Amino acid sequence: MKPVIKPNIVFVISVLLGCLAFANQAVAAGCQTTGCHDQGQKKVTLHPRDADCKSCHMPLIENHPKKAVKNFKQAQETMCIACHDEMVDKKNPHEAIKVGKCTVCHNPHAAARNSYLGNGYTSRPFINYDTEAYALCFNCHKRELLRFADTSFATGFRDGEKNLHYLHVNKQKNGRNCNLCHKIHNSSRPKLIAEKVSFGKWQMPLHFTQDENGGSCTPGCHKPVKYGRNK
Repeated sequence: MKPVIKPNIVFVISVLLGCLAFANQAVAAGCQTTGCHDQGQKKVTLHPRDADCKSCHMPLIENHPKKAVKNFKQAQETMCIACHDEMVDKKNPHEAIKVGKCTVCHNPHAAARNSYLGNGYTSRPFINYDTEAYALCFNCHKRELLRFADTSFATGFRDGEKNLHYLHVNKQKNGRNCNLCHKIHNSSRPKLIAEKVSFGKWQMPLHFTQDENGGSCTPGCHKPVKYGRNK
């Protein structure tokens, strides 16, 4: 009969205590510098700027890593808004915010672009349009919106069949950015239309109104421009 090897209880306990001590040292050193979560170090923008990991994640060593950590993540609609409550103080929030899916557009940890955005979007008011422009937006919105100069289905923003989204945005030189007309996160007006937008140093009013057939706007010093889908 082979001898039964009994585990050395003292040795096992010492190993467990050593592992716990190592975990505590890792947490104390900072999540991003332990070799586990250092991906963000190579990014341009790190999040959050004025807080630490515990602002969003529960610091429970016994439930980390991976196995149960997801059970301690708060819902985005409450977690993000805890710091960014200005995003929901308007009448018409962006649909992604309404359903608590901020990460559709934003990387919550780090990103190569400002505002924690992925590739395919810029905040510049004028850009040279190409097929990859606004790739971030087209995660949800259909590309047909900007493919056809004339359409009867791709967008509701049209004058007869003239696609007014295409007219404003799809330009090889100095196409208008979405943010020249729309507030990205929320608006007091329908379709996320802005009350006013930055045009150089000037806050240009849009004076947008909507009706069942289309609408009209009077941007800045321009005369009123009306459009209708049944034209």
